Amino acid sequence: CGPNANCINQHQYYYCTCADGYKSSSGKASFLHASENSCRDIDECLGPPGVTCGPNANCTNLSGSFYCTCADGYVQSSGKARFPNANENSCRGVPSSHPLHGRLKLSETTRSFNSFLNRTSLGSSIGEGEVALAVTVLLQSVERVALAAALQSPGRMTQKMSTESIAIETRVITGNCSQHSEVFRLSAQGETMEVHCTTVTHAATQEPSWHLGAAAAFIAYSSLHSTINARLPSSGSLWAGRMLEKSHLGSRVVSGAVGDGGPICLSRPANFTLRHQQPRKEQEVALCVYWKFEAGKGSWSLDGCTTLHVNSTHTTCSCDHLSSFAILMAPSAAMESRPLTILTYVGLSLSLLCLLLAILTFLLCRSLWNVSTALHLQLCLCLFLADLLFLSSQGV
Repeated sequence: CGPNANCINQHQYYYCTCADGYKSSSGKASFLHASENSCRDIDECLGPPGVTCGPNANCTNLSGSFYCTCADGYVQSSGKARFPNANENSCRGVPSSHPLHGRLKLSETTRSFNSFLNRTSLGSSIGEGEVALAVTVLLQSVERVALAAALQSPGRMTQKMSTESIAIETRVITGNCSQHSEVFRLSAQGETMEVHCTTVTHAATQEPSWHLGAAAAFIAYSSLHSTINARLPSSGSLWAGRMLEKSHLGSRVVSGAVGDGGPICLSRPANFTLRHQQPRKEQEVALCVYWKFEAGKGSWSLDGCTTLHVNSTHTTCSCDHLSSFAILMAPSAAMESRPLTILTYVGLSLSLLCLLLAILTFLLCRSLWNVSTALHLQLCLCLFLADLLFLSSQGV
């Protein structure tokens, strides 16, 4: 049947049809041989605006398919950079008065970032939901603009930019990975990211701008951690079955980006080495987390990230996706294992039940009353209260 076509087998004969995303230029629904194949890509984006991807969205055509992205000044409430069609459209507009409105040039994005920090640090009446949305738009905007700026200067393989609030290093790859080192090391403000060459090129091949080369960007934010930590503590995150209520961010927020700058899963993990803002205390555990924006809420999540190495000044993380990352410092007392926690609750609950039965037995069976019984009753009461107090303290 030839390329971009399907072969349909029937009793004693067969016929060919164009694959999904393709149509016959002859107008025929089927044909019989590869020589008759005239399957051409359907440009789904040529339809009326807003029909394919929905309102406030852009359509990008690919060979045999297409994808949608939110227009400038809008962001998916799910936090995803792409979506497949209008039914999945949840593009939410950023208020036009907001300094992060639209996709800006790199210098303008930096100025908008400074303005945003000033507004939040001055105690403005911005709600947590708006802060989460603004932070997400900010992170995505900086990543995309940094990658675009790198591709606009493909002759400069490595570029660096540093301001008071943001530091960026980008790397452009032209050709295949055999011409470059296997692992790239990008650094900004003393933080580092190591990403495999094939990760960068694979993400770039999905983009229409692949002919310009592939780019990777690493971004470090000087003071964003204080804004997110103050406004959006990670008390909603779960680890080992316990709420991380007393945790705090112990490093700068950094972002790693390839392709179009959206969150992306990796075939080979990327490694990040982040400096601690303060030396890690012995009773603290360092956890690698990433910024997760979902259903209009932002929080720090441990999904997909593991801690490779920790000392008093640095933590090295390995993550199977690219997004924005930080180090979460949590008290080691909250780091007990989940099986041990379950065993404690089950064992103490059974102990309380048995002690209660023993107490009732000693109280209700008058024939057993004597000095020895009284001593055992008091012992059971003490143990019952001790178990109950311990269980109550675990929930505080």
